[in-house]
Amino acid sequence: MIAVRGVPCEEVERGETNAYHFCLNGEKVFPFLSKDDTDVIDIVIKKLGKMNKDEIVGFMHKEKAYTETAAKAVIVFKYAESLQI
Repeated sequence: MIAVRGVPCEEVERGETNAYHFCLNGEKVFPFLSKDDTDVIDIVIKKLGKMNKDEIVGFMHKEKAYTETAAKAVIVFKYAESLQI
């Protein structure tokens, strides 16, 4: 289960993995998030919000961080500067 304070979330089994459905209706206020935090979330939603899981996975697999990192290896932080979003 993902623990996000104050955000209703339902965990759904999908074969060998789990999916998480966040249920936000209307305007919500999260005082523990900074303006920078919410700005980043808004950017991610704008870029990925309409994509399905397979589209997001395809998008992620085109990232330099993914293509230049061995399978199952930890992705190093240096790739953050080259992210598409």
